Amino acid sequence: MSDSQVRLYYGNVLETKIGPEHGITDAQFDEMERETAPLIQWLNAERQAGRTAYRDLPYKPEIAESVRRVIDGIEIDCENLVVLGIGGSALGNIALQTALNPYMYNLDPAQRTGPRPPRGEGVSPSRSTGILPVHPDGAQANRPRLFVFDNVDPVQLASFFDWIGDKLDKTLFNVISKSGRTSETAAQFMVVRRMLLDRL
Repeated sequence: MSDSQVRLYYGNVLETKIGPEHGITDAQFDEMERETAPLIQWLNAERQAGRTAYRDLPYKPEIAESVRRVIDGIEIDCENLVVLGIGGSALGNIALQTALNPYMYNLDPAQRTGPRPPRGEGVSPSRSTGILPVHPDGAQANRPRLFVFDNVDPVQLASFFDWIGDKLDKTLFNVISKSGRTSETAAQFMVVRRMLLDRL
């Protein structure tokens, strides 16, 4: 595993920086370490037993390659990517969208244009950075808007479908449920599935 590119700097909350009234002390860190050590051991044991395989996904390039093959197989000009899922299945996508895309990403087409990655057999992200190479001829691509429906609000979902109108065929749905039995996500999926089947 490579070193994380994300660093947590907490120096500005320490007692030595902001004083004893509000700053975290060495004694408090020691106490937190005693309390969290058993939890960390349990999590590591769960990982070694293979019960949290999702934690290793970022370090498996074959997963990214299989996703790339699926994307290459999509023949529609995708304008919208819709994630159906709740809890962590939604929050991860929302966090990535917020962290990596410009604030007006969904509203401004210029912010969704960028270098088109090359397609085809053998194209995969860099093993060290996870970033796909840029297309050799400098081609540009329009990236889809990202919508994450993290609850079963029928008004929210209905307003989205009213908004996309006849562009349902340019919308890709990604249904996410770790257990495969999340009732809220299943309800969303049944609505979307019926709409897609009605279009056939």
